[in-house]
Amino acid sequence: MLNIFTYEKYQDFLKDLLRNDSAESSRSLTASSLAACLGVTGPTVSKMLSGALLMQEDHIYLLAEYLKLNSTESEYLSLLGQLQRTGLETRRKALELRRIEIQRFNHNTPSSLKTEQVDFKDAQDEAAYYTNPWAPIVHIYLTLPRFQNDFTLIAGELGLSKSFLLETIELLKRIRLIEILPSGVMLPKNRSLHSANLSHLSSAQQMLTRAISLQQLSSKSLSERYSLSVTFSTDANTHEKSRQLLINCINEIHQLVKTSKPEQVYHLTIDLFDWTKKIG
Repeated sequence: MLNIFTYEKYQDFLKDLLRNDSAESSRSLTASSLAACLGVTGPTVSKMLSGALLMQEDHIYLLAEYLKLNSTESEYLSLLGQLQRTGLETRRKALELRRIEIQRFNHNTPSSLKTEQVDFKDAQDEAAYYTNPWAPIVHIYLTLPRFQNDFTLIAGELGLSKSFLLETIELLKRIRLIEILPSGVMLPKNRSLHSANLSHLSSAQQMLTRAISLQQLSSKSLSERYSLSVTFSTDANTHEKSRQLLINCINEIHQLVKTSKPEQVYHLTIDLFDWTKKIG
């Protein structure tokens, strides 16, 4: 099933469903099956897809049932329909804010990339991982073959003490992000890791990582880095569209990285946030 939360118009969602191979959906969807589902004629379906005729709430309900959408997906589909039918500006704004809220929560980088999640045995290991900004960095360093045979080289590379590096290695072993072969070679279990955790622990790790990355960044010349910082004014809808564009961009980069050779470790940071205080 396509990710409905990436769409702003139900017509685009339906057109992509019709174009997609039926194997990707829990139920196949054709123009004729859509017409039968909604209890309308083929020409009426064509008008609905073009936007010449708007789907009513009952149509949305029948479609959600046919596609076996969950409650959140059904609500989102209903919002897309209501947004096109309403003639009240105040209601449109309220509906749009709710649509954006659902989209933001359900279409984010982890869900888009479908990367592995850290599996913690207990709260102590979880706290140890999120309060150690070097843990994910050391993990990625171990994707480079030259550090897998002698992980102590990472200490010199990052300016860490060998004892602290060993503690970090042991933590990565406990949470099964790396494994040690009988030969002593350390192997990471994956090269793609993205936390879906939105708690204060994850926020703390991000801030700590930011601090040490800024120190590293300060040692790089302009020719060795790409930096961009912009401040702009816009509305909530454009802000969310911008976020979706960034997610799509990260997804493309991720696909490139997955098929590349691990030769160097790189860092990418993206921030998009509301600077202003809320009114009222």
